[in-house]
Amino acid sequence: MITFGAFATIFVIFTVYLFLWWRAGHKVKAAFFGIAMPLILGTLIAACTGGLIGHLAGWSAKGANGVGGLAAGGTGALDGQVAGAAGGVSLTQGGAIVTLALLAVGLVALIGAIKGSKKGAAIQLGLLAACGAVLALTAGGGGLASSTVYTAVNWMGDPITGWVNGA
Repeated sequence: MITFGAFATIFVIFTVYLFLWWRAGHKVKAAFFGIAMPLILGTLIAACTGGLIGHLAGWSAKGANGVGGLAAGGTGALDGQVAGAAGGVSLTQGGAIVTLALLAVGLVALIGAIKGSKKGAAIQLGLLAACGAVLALTAGGGGLASSTVYTAVNWMGDPITGWVNGA
């Protein structure tokens, strides 16, 4: 579960990067690759329920809850929990294959940003991916991810498993 403090922290991070994008001339390409793609990759991380990727999603939620608790300053006002994501579309086997491929591409982009001269880009990619992972655990973010991202990934991946299985 996500606390209100975690949600507030994630909302502030997302708003800061939207503001920086807007001040930089609000180009569509920069919004897609700099903001939307890390958020989508974060929601895909949250869709993975097991293994190393599932642990990453759990760590992002625990980390956001911890930072949210510190940001609230012990007021107790943000200690309640945000409504969690209920059922919806989950990843199929084909969707999981496409998700793994997309996460590999995202990891290569993150490593490239870390090795390159753009250290700020690596931080932005990591923070916005964590935002996507945490937002996908809320009721609204989970419903949006289920109806758009997970459905699209399943749509791309199901023909792959059909081809492999000889169907």
